[in-house]
Amino acid sequence: MVDVFRKAYRFVRYGNRQARLLRLANLMEMRFQRGRLLTHPPFLCLDLGPVCNLRCLCCPTGDGTSKLVKEFLEPDVFGRIVKNIRLDRLVHVNLYRLGEPLLNKHLPEYIGFFADRGIFTSISVNFSAKDYDDDYLAALGRSGLDEMVVCVDGTTQETYEKYRMGGSLERVLGNLRRMAAVKRLLGLAKPHVVYKMLLNRFNQHEVDEAKRLAVELDAEFYQPHFFWTPEGGAEMWTSDEFRERYKDTPQTYVVTDSRHRYVDTECRQLWNTLHVNANGDVFPCCFYADPAVAFGNLLFESAESVWNGERMRYLRGYVVDKAVGAPPFPNRCAGCPHRFCTYWPAN
Repeated sequence: MVDVFRKAYRFVRYGNRQARLLRLANLMEMRFQRGRLLTHPPFLCLDLGPVCNLRCLCCPTGDGTSKLVKEFLEPDVFGRIVKNIRLDRLVHVNLYRLGEPLLNKHLPEYIGFFADRGIFTSISVNFSAKDYDDDYLAALGRSGLDEMVVCVDGTTQETYEKYRMGGSLERVLGNLRRMAAVKRLLGLAKPHVVYKMLLNRFNQHEVDEAKRLAVELDAEFYQPHFFWTPEGGAEMWTSDEFRERYKDTPQTYVVTDSRHRYVDTECRQLWNTLHVNANGDVFPCCFYADPAVAFGNLLFESAESVWNGERMRYLRGYVVDKAVGAPPFPNRCAGCPHRFCTYWPAN
């Protein structure tokens, strides 16, 4: 899930003034690697259900390795979860994680709940479950949704289905065309549609055509060069361009600027993102597919108590300090390639 917070710093444009100031405070706590945080996480990733119509090879839902119960987020559970979150502190909500959010029939109302409170909302979809009619697409547009990322990993069915197994490119493009037409008809500026193409060895020759298609579909073209693959899978999937660009650089690499040394990775989620499954379970980051690594549940606990619980504080210290021993509880941090990838003082 490389793109989950690719526009994380849009806080300067979204949210009320108090939320933006709190976001700045959160950045400072991250900068100084605090274990116990005074700030509430400004980002929420709420999964509407780890259920999907595709069998993508690098997804634990698609490949069948996920141990999460395949259930949708129901309105009563949604209500209990949001009661335990400081909504006035949120800036950005992603309503997806390990499933296809469009499969949840309550999606428009969940979007509306956050949009009505001035919170930026985003979903990432495969748009391939069915042919969506104009009425549904209009409801989606009127819900207040800010951004819809559509995964279109190729311009031919042959290349598209290499990764999006079980999907129909013709259906995806048809839904995108209808979405663009509905927006024009209703005069809607939102949602901002993103045509996302995971660059890999199978589709790398189709980039120019994909860019042309994105323009035709009134979408922004977005092309991640790297995405997570199971162990040993990088050799099969990594594009030639990526191999050449980073041939002398480790996959997790250091960027230097005048203020500090840092690596911009998902490890920052330990400081700024609340990950919640459809059953209320809370996880420390987006790399989860096993309920055993949950460290709280928002059906019974407040976000504040979970956010600064003993396990979460231990993990924050563990990922920035090599002297800290492995966590004595189930976790995904031990052995994670992104460990030690938060802010570090300049040399």
